[in-house]
Amino acid sequence: MPNTYHFIDIEQALELMGNDKELYKEVLAMYLKEPQFSNEELQQALLQHDYDKAQKLVHLLKGIAGTLGATK
Repeated sequence: MPNTYHFIDIEQALELMGNDKELYKEVLAMYLKEPQFSNEELQQALLQHDYDKAQKLVHLLKGIAGTLGATK
């Protein structure tokens, strides 16, 4: 597994997970199987002017991205 893609820093993510590659793979597989965030949900919140919900969704996305090493 490469350590860095153009948009994912796997080394950083592994550092957050105690360099446990199996844990990283499990977390990534879990997110891919059951995403906690959808673009449609964010779009609906914005269209309905539900900015509190939109802010929570963006914060959730930022957390997921950081956990997986997608920081760029």
